[in-house]
Amino acid sequence: VVPRPLHVEARSDGVTIVMSRLDGRPGAFDRRGTETALAALARLHACFWGPRADEAVAGGLQEQGTMWYLDTRKDEFDSMPTRGWEGRLRLAAKAIDERLKADPMQSVVHGDPKDANFYFAVDGTPQLYDFQYCGKACPAKDVAYCLCCGSSAWDEADELARGYHRDLSEALSSRGEEPPALDAFLETLELAYADLGRWMSGWGWWGHDLSHRIKPLLDTLDGGTPLASEEAYREAVWRVYPEGAV
Repeated sequence: VVPRPLHVEARSDGVTIVMSRLDGRPGAFDRRGTETALAALARLHACFWGPRADEAVAGGLQEQGTMWYLDTRKDEFDSMPTRGWEGRLRLAAKAIDERLKADPMQSVVHGDPKDANFYFAVDGTPQLYDFQYCGKACPAKDVAYCLCCGSSAWDEADELARGYHRDLSEALSSRGEEPPALDAFLETLELAYADLGRWMSGWGWWGHDLSHRIKPLLDTLDGGTPLASEEAYREAVWRVYPEGAV
C-alpha cells in the first residue's frame, strides 16, 4: 500500500502535493517486521523489473534511485579516509558503483526503505511512503539499506536476504519471468553493502556495523593489500564479479 496522488500544483515558491492518507501506524522492525517490509520491497521490485524500470525512467522517473549514489555524493567521497580498509574502499568505490549500475538485476527502488518510512495496517499490511529517492537502480541496494539502517534483526540479515529473494522469485515467476539465481543476488548484495559503506565512510556511520561485510569483499579483490590505483580495483571488480545473466 502506498499513498495515491490526488492533486499536484506547481507554484512560484514551490509545489503542493495532495495525497491519500495512510491509516497505518509505525511498527517494530524486528525480524517479523523486517520480513514484511522486505516482502513489500520484493513486490515493488518485481513490478518494475528489467525493461519496466527503463520505461519508468522514460516516463519521468529519476534515472538513479537511492539517496547515496556516487554521482551525487562527491563531498562524502572526498571526505573518505585514504588509509586502512576505508582507504581501500575509496579506491574500489567507483568500480563498485559501475558494477552495480551494470548489474543484470535492475528495477525501480524506493531508495530510503528504513523503518521510519513504513507504516503497518491493523492486519499487518505494510504501507510504504516517502518516495523522494525513488528511481532506477539495482534492487540489492534497497535490501542492503533496509537491513543495515532499518532492521533490528541484523544478526539474521543473511537469512532475511534469502527470504527477500524467495519473495522476489515468487513475484517474478507469477508474471512468467525468470528470477535471478540466489548466488548471483547474494554476491550483488555484498557489493551493495560496500556501496552503502562508501557513502557512510565519508558522511558518518549509522545503523549496523558494515565493516565485517566490506572487509572480506576487499580482501577478495586485493588479497588484503591495497592495489595501486582505482583502475587496478576496476579490473579486480570486473574479474571477481563479471557481469552476467541473472
